[in-house]
Amino acid sequence: DVTVDGAGNILATGSVYNGSTNGYDVFVVKYATDGTQSWARLYNGAGSISDGGTSLAVDASNNVYVGGGTLTASNSMDMLCLKYNSSGTFQWAATVDDNGLYDIAGLVYMRTPTIVGLVGASEQSASSWAAGNVFLYASTGTEFQGFTVSDQTDLDEVVDFKIDASENIFVTGYTDAG
Repeated sequence: DVTVDGAGNILATGSVYNGSTNGYDVFVVKYATDGTQSWARLYNGAGSISDGGTSLAVDASNNVYVGGGTLTASNSMDMLCLKYNSSGTFQWAATVDDNGLYDIAGLVYMRTPTIVGLVGASEQSASSWAAGNVFLYASTGTEFQGFTVSDQTDLDEVVDFKIDASENIFVTGYTDAG
């Protein structure tokens, strides 16, 4: 994902291979308005297996929030939210595990100046996913409201999320079903 902060700086996130010990890590980079790199950060989750950034949000103070996923040592994916201040200093990491299966945050946004929203999907069974959201306190990353299911879907893979001004969640993906 790519976004621009309030000062016109460009931010990007994704994942990068960081060797056989760490696997894939979240990558976040900030470029100044003249194109020079201000900072770049890697985040290696607790499982040291596979982590990735999928979405960015910036608050009024230009703090950076990264939504994504982190593979745990028990081989399940959890939703991930990271916060960096405007200088790139790591502030906190929060993970959300709905039910012990795969969870992924596809969209991070500022719900209010003090609440960060994550929109994501939670695997309910081998053939069913639930779309929903979770809200975190921007200052600490602790949960304000746990994962709330918005809708069930029979998608085999979720591809993208969007949210409207009323916080309705829209999910796209595909299914192998005939």
